[in-house]
Amino acid sequence: MKAKISVLIFTVVFLLSMVQLVIAHNLATSGEEVRLLETQISLLEKENNKLSAEINQMASLAQIAGEAEKLGLTKATHVLRLTPEIPVAMNR
Repeated sequence: MKAKISVLIFTVVFLLSMVQLVIAHNLATSGEEVRLLETQISLLEKENNKLSAEINQMASLAQIAGEAEKLGLTKATHVLRLTPEIPVAMNR
């Protein structure tokens, strides 16, 4: 009878040890995945900041004026304003 209890206790302790080992392995693997994801987030944030700065630089009026000049565009010297005629239905 004592041998059966000893085997049962040994089996329970062994199974609990295996469960702890599996849980510890899963936690370690999850921690590594989180670290890799945080590294990727950091890299993407840096790239996003760089691209935002590039967009701001390219959208500046001086940059746009320079590009327009390269394309041969010039500032308008004379502005013609057209005023619409009143539609016939609106005449009294």
